[in-house]
Amino acid sequence: MRVSQPRPCCPRVRSDEAARAWPSAGRWAVVSAVLAAAVLSGCATGTHQSTPTPAIAASESLDQLRQRADVALETRRAAQAKQLYGSILAQAPDDPEASIGLGETELLLGEYRAALDHSRKAVELAGERADLEARARHNAGVALLFTGRPNEAEQELEAAVEADPRSWRAWSALGRARDAREAWEEARAAYEKALALAPNEGAVLNNFGMSKLSAGDPDGAAALFVRALEASPDLAAAETNLRLALALGGRYQEALAGIEAEDRPDALNNAGYAALLRGDYAQARSLFLQAIDASPGFYEPARSNLRFLDSLEQRQSADRKAP
Repeated sequence: MRVSQPRPCCPRVRSDEAARAWPSAGRWAVVSAVLAAAVLSGCATGTHQSTPTPAIAASESLDQLRQRADVALETRRAAQAKQLYGSILAQAPDDPEASIGLGETELLLGEYRAALDHSRKAVELAGERADLEARARHNAGVALLFTGRPNEAEQELEAAVEADPRSWRAWSALGRARDAREAWEEARAAYEKALALAPNEGAVLNNFGMSKLSAGDPDGAAALFVRALEASPDLAAAETNLRLALALGGRYQEALAGIEAEDRPDALNNAGYAALLRGDYAQARSLFLQAIDASPGFYEPARSNLRFLDSLEQRQSADRKAP
């Protein structure tokens, strides 16, 4: 990902359907992939299945529609789930569960403003059902996070965990909202609550690791990414983040171990970026050059980082010569 001068180019991360890049703050100023599928919401994944036609949907009872919609949502067939929940709401516009389901599918589809509207309506419709209120507020908080309103998101998510203290998803999303204002200890408390409820959720472990990485604790982050991969071996975001954390801790050989050939340019560039942040300029230069050599084509991220490194060393040299 290209960043304009005079800042270095950010780490280049693998783009997964179930991953989203989060800019993080703090000592390391790192950008990396953070899984959103279970922690917040996620992007639509799973096998494609055709959506029902309006005529078929209209012939089914509300209970049948709800069952099909819930299964579609659970299996991440977001387009189908959206149509089914819409069919329910066409017949029962004040159905809180359908409004919640529709909000969740809109999060999966990246329709965050619509998700926020439907989630807030669901809060009003939930009445005395604390479990429904918590789900609706969680969805609203996630939508607010994705639209760049972390302070409002934190308020919604605080209300979500108050309504249902056993919602690990809400606790994990609350941790992310607290990360946004660099409240690392408060974020840690939220992630620990989430893990107490769901100790083997790789997504929570991954986001907790990103929190520690952003706070300047690469070793603590690496340990959490290892746990995330143990819980979810196919979690690509955690693998990318683990390599970045190892590099930020100066463990470059470990960070690059076992890299597939097609991923090597990005991995080398990320490791070089980490070395640059550590002030290890000679190592950074070597890694950027290796990234360029490993790429089958023109590789701008490492070249951009090399240009930044050159300008940085020139400025430092000029500063040392100045009277």
